Amino acid sequence: YLDRIHTFPKPIVGGMDGDISPPSFAANLAFDLRIATDKTNFILPELKYGLPPSPPLSFHLSHSLGPLKASELILTKSEITAQEALDWGLLTQVVAKENLKDSCINELRKLTAISADALIESRRMLKPSLKKMREYIDEGFEGIIRCLHGMRKPS
Repeated sequence: YLDRIHTFPKPIVGGMDGDISPPSFAANLAFDLRIATDKTNFILPELKYGLPPSPPLSFHLSHSLGPLKASELILTKSEITAQEALDWGLLTQVVAKENLKDSCINELRKLTAISADALIESRRMLKPSLKKMREYIDEGFEGIIRCLHGMRKPS
């Protein structure tokens, strides 16, 4: 799914509400703009289960925040609110639930006012390379497998 998001020729605005799991959080971080309701929470449960973070999520957090801030977020938080995500620079805006759809549509209207060629090239320059993303994610899943092999079975 990340390949399709990455290569999609049109702008993508993500709207989020409720509890957002790591795969959904990762997909939304790949979008051009991200809007969440004030009731949105991003759940990061992997570490408490003895697993490293979701590879797609950690990739996009590292790309969005830089490695130091991404490490701080992943290693110290098991959940963050929409306001915290906005403060970290992971969201475009936080809105009331009843305004989510209209806010997403308004942002899409703004983006579609940009020339198609300029928009495509801007998206291309701002996104990490697919090769780099795939390599990182493949290595991350290998790490998860190593963790799973290292877990002891209950007696």
